[in-house]
Amino acid sequence: MDAIKFANTSEKLSIKTANKLLVIERRQTIINQDTVFLNIANMKVQKYRFEFAAAQMSQAGLTGFLEDNYLHTSTSLDLTGSTVVDFNIVNIPGSYAPDRFRIVFKQLSTLPVTFTSVKVLRRNKDIVVEWKIENQSDLEHYDIEKSVDGNHFNYCSYYCGWSCPNEQLQLA
Repeated sequence: MDAIKFANTSEKLSIKTANKLLVIERRQTIINQDTVFLNIANMKVQKYRFEFAAAQMSQAGLTGFLEDNYLHTSTSLDLTGSTVVDFNIVNIPGSYAPDRFRIVFKQLSTLPVTFTSVKVLRRNKDIVVEWKIENQSDLEHYDIEKSVDGNHFNYCSYYCGWSCPNEQLQLA
């Protein structure tokens, strides 16, 4: 059963569906491209934290992403546990827009490559990544990303895919 969000004057987080604001939404089993539209209102200029606690949502190949329309980012959600996402509200309209966030579920496909070995080594102040692959097909390039926490990644390098199947890349 769906539960309608009661009006209040403080900060609000709700699910928007069919022009209704809900605190609980009943759904069928989540499938590819399902979307949960979050609605925020009356937010203050400050730091906030979402904690998504998933239970009994795990399905082979299905993953969820929190999409932030203001920052244009997508954060992977753990469908077997908890995911914490920090965000800020600042004095810019997009930052506190009611439709800033949504959760999108996607069926991931198998990579067109098999990694047989990946090594990461420290060389002086640099990091060296070595990989060996088999069965590479229809792969144009690799986008190399790095992370300091294993959750948030930043683009760091582009590497060809068709002419360098077993290579070494040095990252600063």
